[in-house]
Amino acid sequence: MRRVKDLVRGVQAQRNACYTAFLSDRQQALAKAALAQEGWRQFQFFGGYQGAERAMLCVFEDSGEISFPIAALRAGVQGAQQAPGHRDYLGAVLGLGITRECVGDILADDAGATVFVQSRVAGFLQQQLFAVGRTSVQVAPAGPEHLEHLDAQTAVEVQAASVASLRLDAVLAAVLPANRAAAVRLIDAERVQVNHRTAQSPHTPLQAGDVLSIRGVGKYRLLGTGKKSKKNRTIIEYHKY
Repeated sequence: MRRVKDLVRGVQAQRNACYTAFLSDRQQALAKAALAQEGWRQFQFFGGYQGAERAMLCVFEDSGEISFPIAALRAGVQGAQQAPGHRDYLGAVLGLGITRECVGDILADDAGATVFVQSRVAGFLQQQLFAVGRTSVQVAPAGPEHLEHLDAQTAVEVQAASVASLRLDAVLAAVLPANRAAAVRLIDAERVQVNHRTAQSPHTPLQAGDVLSIRGVGKYRLLGTGKKSKKNRTIIEYHKY
């Protein structure tokens, strides 16, 4: 949060747009809180494509200045080996000495992976990344066809469930799915976060936009909470990351 406040002061002094490295979703939430404390509204998050989980923050005075220093690379699998997964690609990149904050989303598929990185390390990766585990890869700039396909591939799949109330334990039981007693046990064990903060009570009220993170299980975002079923239960819409 202090770094983000320093960015605001830098923009005010230099009149130029300033950028962070890639931020996790929790870091983005903290950055928004810092910007709200400063009363600063000219900012934008972007991770290389619409819906990216890891994103850079740009703080600016004139939106015409924005040009995020992000490069999209394509790591194509060579030969007929089994394609590596996300962790494999991330481990290979970090193994070259690149820090985590330089790396955005890594989206793996059967033919390779689309990797978003800070522009300043893109050339190094193209020259030095030849293998992911035991699989040979060839790294090159991602073409428009990869990014267009990516936007379609990452479209949110909305799921729905009905709950008796919008209490945390009821919603958690619905999205897992599990019974309410199991949901309460997860909360009591401090394995559940609401908007990146550890949940303290199963009675915590939720609303659209809230993010639920369950350690060891997954992460969910509530998209809508307004409809009612014939039995007067609340219909929630959500998606799993």
